[in-house]
Amino acid sequence: AYDCTQDKKILTQAHMAAQLIAVSDKSRLVDGKFTSLAELGFDWISMDDGWQECNCSVRQDLNASKPPCPNLCFGGHCTFHGKDGKPMIRKDRFPDMKLLVNQGHELGLKVGSYLNTCICMEAGKSPTHYEQDVQWMQDNGFDEVKVDACGNAHNLTLWAELFNKTGKPIRIENCHNSWPDFNTGYCPMNFYRTGGDIDASIGSIIGESYSTVDASDLPNPRSGPGCWGYPDMSEVGNFAPGPNQLNQERSHWGLWCTISSPLILGFDMNNTATMDRVWPIITNTDALAVSKAWAGHPGTLIKVYQAVNQGFQIAQGECDGSPATRGWHFADGNFIAPMIDGMSELHCVDANGNAPCPPPTTRSSDLQCGKPLSKCPTKPSSNWTYVNKTIQWSNGNPKDKPQCLGAFPKNFDTSKGYFTRQAAQVKMQGCATLAAMPKGSSCTTARPGVGVRGQQLVSSARDSNKTCGVTLDACCAACDGDATCTAYLWRKHETHMPAGCTRGNSYCWLLASFDGTHAAGQHGGTFGSKPGMKLEMEPMSSQSYGTFNFTDKAELRTSEGKCLTAAPINGVHLWAKPLSEASTAIFLLNTMSAAQNLSFPLTDVPSFPGTKHQCLPRKCMARNVWLQKDIAIISDHIPFEFKPYESVFLILRQLKTQIVTI
Repeated sequence: AYDCTQDKKILTQAHMAAQLIAVSDKSRLVDGKFTSLAELGFDWISMDDGWQECNCSVRQDLNASKPPCPNLCFGGHCTFHGKDGKPMIRKDRFPDMKLLVNQGHELGLKVGSYLNTCICMEAGKSPTHYEQDVQWMQDNGFDEVKVDACGNAHNLTLWAELFNKTGKPIRIENCHNSWPDFNTGYCPMNFYRTGGDIDASIGSIIGESYSTVDASDLPNPRSGPGCWGYPDMSEVGNFAPGPNQLNQERSHWGLWCTISSPLILGFDMNNTATMDRVWPIITNTDALAVSKAWAGHPGTLIKVYQAVNQGFQIAQGECDGSPATRGWHFADGNFIAPMIDGMSELHCVDANGNAPCPPPTTRSSDLQCGKPLSKCPTKPSSNWTYVNKTIQWSNGNPKDKPQCLGAFPKNFDTSKGYFTRQAAQVKMQGCATLAAMPKGSSCTTARPGVGVRGQQLVSSARDSNKTCGVTLDACCAACDGDATCTAYLWRKHETHMPAGCTRGNSYCWLLASFDGTHAAGQHGGTFGSKPGMKLEMEPMSSQSYGTFNFTDKAELRTSEGKCLTAAPINGVHLWAKPLSEASTAIFLLNTMSAAQNLSFPLTDVPSFPGTKHQCLPRKCMARNVWLQKDIAIISDHIPFEFKPYESVFLILRQLKTQIVTI
């Protein structure tokens, strides 16, 4: 995939032809044998955006000989189809598309194209061209298509029906148009994007991997053979040089293998230096075996361990009288936390920061997320106060209204659909919104980094006072107050101009319904819903998410009967995938920029439906995937030391006979 905003990376026929040669090259060794990437299964070469001829000049594809595309193509004025409805090819970049496809076929490869494009997007009132696009694919001999979601051609069922009528098998990659039907599993595509647009950073990798949990951590997973959910392509080969490059790229690859993500190489395979560097990672046959294995489950996040001496957060816990819940106090403008193990000095609540917040899982549903605790400033520029049972924070600017701390319960129910999955959170909210917030409010389920497709707006969404330039608080409150609103999507910077709003300002989508929801990373918004919830519309001051009772033990008790607690932030993540009845892949990832230690208990090895795997001391072997070395398990705990962003990748195999040590 090439970034078409840079001339040196613009997609061309020459670039594509070079990739065909690169995957067929057998000059490198795999397990002692000269092997090509194609022989390992990397035998599909697909283009992304930039092959098409646009009728105008657009930001990602400037052309001085054409008029500028109005409104960056959002209004329906752009097209890459001719008067006959057929796609137009940029002949300066792709002089002979069919020849390129034939070259791939001669090498035994499959070749794919890209439709419903984002460059020169046919959005707004633009017509669709399903039939012409399918015929164009057939005429050029393509084997695969990535259907993006920037244009209007979102109907995957129609795409599948038209391709099936041709009689030629076509692999369909669905990028952000829809997910499989939650109840039936109906899936008119071969794989579908769960995440947003990825980038070569560990934060992006971790965030996009979370998006797969909605599809995999279910009683009936909606990711499997013939219908794989995937977070996005691989960025192995694209990470910046530095001391953590190897660990980051290896962890990224291992995680994608563990969650059964289709492995899509996203670097220039014709770059010899890059290929030599990542070759041991992408050709690791143990990792590829984990990726290919199918034992009834695609792999998922299992649990998250607390970090060791590397950061703290304010969370919710039981009112058990423990030191972590006692000793909250306010002094000199600071909101000071109790001292807990690992703290060498006082820590205060940081209103501006956010601690890492993974999604809850069926095996670890009590995950806690909150505002970070950091060393207390001696001269804080802001001010924390306890006023009328609320915890208020002011930023020091008298023109700005204070924010209040809220303690929200988890919202987690895998029977309700894909996106009812939010950890219990302690976060900031507008004081007025928080005080008036009804139980079950859509504000409590706010989930950042989510996008919506096929949105149907409620009538009040045409009221610019409720939608244009409003805050997140005002957006979710507007949804709560409208009986026809089932969900909202708030974007801080909206690129469209809905309801006559100014592009670039914040916008509130009040939704009566929508066709699909997906994790969209940096391009998404903040999503909240109230399906199946009965809103109690009267403000309940005694039961507000923002009221706290200050006890004589210096506890802060929430309206849900919990106590605010000082706790470590979330640290090492455990992911797992069943490989057979007697083996399981375990992937432990240090998501932090600091070293971590973990004594991994064998009791945390999960069981999956249809498997009987038990890993017991002296009856279990571990294959270290990165070291490609077998290790005997002789204890019920395995100690690990993790460097920043490092991972441990194990294949645990149950033995029929006991290990005997001498």
